[in-house]
Amino acid sequence: MSKRFSIIGDILAEQHNGRIVPGGSGAIALAIAALGGRVTLRSVIGTDDAGKTVLDQLKRARIHPGLIDKVDEPTGVITRNAEGSVTNLKLGAGIKRGALM
Repeated sequence: MSKRFSIIGDILAEQHNGRIVPGGSGAIALAIAALGGRVTLRSVIGTDDAGKTVLDQLKRARIHPGLIDKVDEPTGVITRNAEGSVTNLKLGAGIKRGALM
């Protein structure tokens, strides 16, 4: 029986070396799932291309998207250079006060 984990937090898209990968709570969820944990993720993500790319990766990792709200806002994006340092941060969709949990 695998351990179950619930995560509440904002998801970002990380751009690094031409790829987009989940950042923020999405990265934590992927790491726990890779270690064999069952993850429930409560968050918000934009319906833009970055959000769709991140959501597809979470689905492939068997993280159910049912508790991730999809909104017509841009997804927050962190851009990193070749060394991994942050070169740009663009805030985007996030959990709002009063959201249903």
